[in-house]
Amino acid sequence: MPVANPNEQPDEMTGYTEADRLAEPIQYAFNELLENALTHARRAGYGDACVWVACQYYPSSDLVRLGVVDNGCGFLATLRGHPALHQETHLAAILAALQPRVSCNRDLGLRADSVNQGVGLTTTQRIAASAGGRLYIVSGDAIHSAAAYRHLAGGACWQGVAIALVCKRQRLPEVHLRDLLPPLEPQPRVKLRFQ
Repeated sequence: MPVANPNEQPDEMTGYTEADRLAEPIQYAFNELLENALTHARRAGYGDACVWVACQYYPSSDLVRLGVVDNGCGFLATLRGHPALHQETHLAAILAALQPRVSCNRDLGLRADSVNQGVGLTTTQRIAASAGGRLYIVSGDAIHSAAAYRHLAGGACWQGVAIALVCKRQRLPEVHLRDLLPPLEPQPRVKLRFQ
């Protein structure tokens, strides 16, 4: 994105340059959305699902637009049977997936640690809002944005998930990921015994 000098000296207090502050939120959102598409889309018999990505900066409107689209199973098939899914509808599945720790692939390790905490989509929505924008999500016959929830017109249906993040470039340096991440889940104490 223009106006960011990649050779700028890092701030002594934070270690970040302006280019870092611009890139970090978009990089986080891109990584999370792409990871979700690559891992969730190929479930439920959609092993050949594909993912498309695009990102563009529009100087005249100061907008950054990032899109990640797949033709996989969609949110409803991914979350079917999950306790957070209260209705078997595409809209209910989108809303459930936006909740922290619902839509995740947990690779459990010691003390129920997980490589994936299921906060990427939640945090990406918060990034968009913090940067003066919003997240748009389409899956099945439903579309979600911060302004409205509705069904696609005329019986239209998207097989898979389409997510677009739109935000103001000038607001990206104000986004602090550590403030947007949901708090960690409490972990039970581990009793160690040496015999």
